[in-house]
Amino acid sequence: MTSFSATHHQEPTKGRLGDSLGHTITVTQPLFVVANPVKPTSFVAKFDDIPGSGIVPELTRVPTPYNGLSWPAFGVTNLSQTVTTVPAQSRPNVIANFTLTPGDRLLVTTANTKTSSFSLQSLYNGCVVASQTGVAAESCELLYTGVKTSGAKINTTCDFVADLLSTNNPMALCKFPASFTGLKTIFLNAIKTGSTSSTTVPLVDNVSGSIP
Repeated sequence: MTSFSATHHQEPTKGRLGDSLGHTITVTQPLFVVANPVKPTSFVAKFDDIPGSGIVPELTRVPTPYNGLSWPAFGVTNLSQTVTTVPAQSRPNVIANFTLTPGDRLLVTTANTKTSSFSLQSLYNGCVVASQTGVAAESCELLYTGVKTSGAKINTTCDFVADLLSTNNPMALCKFPASFTGLKTIFLNAIKTGSTSSTTVPLVDNVSGSIP
């Protein structure tokens, strides 16, 4: 009896074949399991497809889910409807938080969505201070705190430098470290501002990231 076999590190399956001379050939076939890697879905949240509310963003919340995530503490504002020196990165909308009490503001989370985690690559940010005459640019340092699905916390900061004499202060690009993956929540806090005012308003636009 002539016998041939093929081996593989995975569990094989066996079968018998007959050749033209009547020999029985034992064929061992490997089982190949090909796992196609799941590619993350990239997104850029621009918020421009949401009707903006002008100077009172709390009146227009970001719908949940938006790009697969929840943005519960920030409202949509149309900067073209306000007197401001900070234009939106992609017009007309940005998201803003007018919470008067300084501290962590919940920017984005997987809560109340079907998304298990997300990664963040970059966004554009700025700060303004509200007054009776409009919304003026204000320099600030923003602290971003990421909470991973494991519960571990990571931090990074980004600056926005305003020229108070200019009528045009573009939003600043904030790039996140490679460690901002496997996240379930991002908090934002204005830790340094150009004044002692508690009415400093952080602005966010064009958030780039990915979800599984």
